Amino acid sequence: MTKVACVTIAYNAEKTLRQTVESVLGQTHENLEYVLVDHGSTDSTKQIIEAYSRLDARVHPIYEEKNYGSGGVLSLLINQAKHIRCKWLAILDADDWWEPNYLERLLWFQEKNQLDIALTGTITDFEEAGTSRVLRKLEQPAVLTRTQFALAYPQFWIYPSTVWASILRTELFASLDGSHLGGASGDTRLMLQYLNKCQRIGIDNSALYHYRIWSSMNSNQYDPGRFEANLAYCDHIRAFLVRHNALDAPKKDWLKRVYLASIGESVRLALGAQNTLHEKLKVCGEIASHPQTADALQSTSNERTAFLDMLRQLASTAIQRGARTDFDELPPILRLVCPRCSAYASEELLKLCQKDAALLSLFLQDDLTSLALALEERITQGRYAKQFDLPGILAGLLPENPLSAIRDAKFYRKYPSLCTALIKGHHIEVLDQMTEALMNHQVSYGTESYLQLYLTLAALVNQVPAFLFGKVQLAEFYFNEKNRDACANVLSELDEMGMGTHEDVQRLKAALRDIGPTQ
Repeated sequence: MTKVACVTIAYNAEKTLRQTVESVLGQTHENLEYVLVDHGSTDSTKQIIEAYSRLDARVHPIYEEKNYGSGGVLSLLINQAKHIRCKWLAILDADDWWEPNYLERLLWFQEKNQLDIALTGTITDFEEAGTSRVLRKLEQPAVLTRTQFALAYPQFWIYPSTVWASILRTELFASLDGSHLGGASGDTRLMLQYLNKCQRIGIDNSALYHYRIWSSMNSNQYDPGRFEANLAYCDHIRAFLVRHNALDAPKKDWLKRVYLASIGESVRLALGAQNTLHEKLKVCGEIASHPQTADALQSTSNERTAFLDMLRQLASTAIQRGARTDFDELPPILRLVCPRCSAYASEELLKLCQKDAALLSLFLQDDLTSLALALEERITQGRYAKQFDLPGILAGLLPENPLSAIRDAKFYRKYPSLCTALIKGHHIEVLDQMTEALMNHQVSYGTESYLQLYLTLAALVNQVPAFLFGKVQLAEFYFNEKNRDACANVLSELDEMGMGTHEDVQRLKAALRDIGPTQ
């Protein structure tokens, strides 16, 4: 009967370790040695290991004085493997357990298919809720070469994402590099190393590993190095696929979803941590500003939606609270959540959104036109007139719109339909409307601003006759306002445009000569 080495590294595991050990010692495949390592525990873990070593000769206790963290555990596993003489190695976490036939089934599967790694499915057990569900389980067994596995990686990637729930060749595992494996996803990075050494990979259609979930587990807490680990995680997957010529377009798109899911989890944990709002913004801003994040967001997926929704909620909270230091951390987040609106967002706009929930919602939805229309509505209603320069805010939001030159709130109130149409981009219709109003002498307020707007609009839509008509009207306005110099300047411009012989231009020139030089 094949002898298997089983390894558990335990740290402060007194609540669960007995069930873990019993599941190993109670295996139907009894030919095993069990290396039980106390990793610098401060509870009764060491005493529990000592007790089992006295009860069962298959237990080999090892006591480490210091805990080296998650990366240290993986390095310790590799170091332990170097001293193991058994051909096969099975790793079990100190708060998990095996089904009684775990070793028997996987050894049979391995020997039948001549595998370098035999994997099984996982049952997740939620400790506080007292419930469980199958996390991963195939309908049919899969046996693949390393190249076949790489080509089908998105289908099977969750199985070798941990060092547990498998039986490994001890010699191959002992040859791995255990450095730089700290932080989240260290298991996956280590297993990708291992897969690079495998010739044949098998996944059984069983689920024999029980993975216990605690709300206080390290994987449910935010680690400052987690985002760096997210990047390394995807880099290692990409390198594995490239190495085996398997990184085609569908896998690139899939890898973007994996990246978004992993950084989404980092954001979720960061938002749930006992951090200040400023710290949360800083963490999420770092993630948001990374080029790989922007690239991943080019794909459309549920992961993208979930990620942006979390950032949108964080931005909403920061804007509502309104601290200046929080505003300083917002730009990289806003560039992802609302790229169009945030491109022109001023601090004054954010302060206005703080007071107006409807504006904030439109801003974060990145609905630039609706946001501008809502601002225009508030201008015509006279809202916030004493607190904010709403025309200035609107001009900043629409820098290329002809309305950006209008900073007079009364102008908006006098010509609401005109302003609304301009915000919607109905330039030709507005130009026709303004031409009719000028010809019928219906401009009742802000004539100079009206004419300057008209000229800007005519130039924008390349309507030369309208532009020349507007210039004549502007010269007439300055003449009536007794602004001789301004009128003369416009007439000079009309001369340069070849309009010097126009009847109205000639009339205005004559009128200026009759007035005489400015005193």
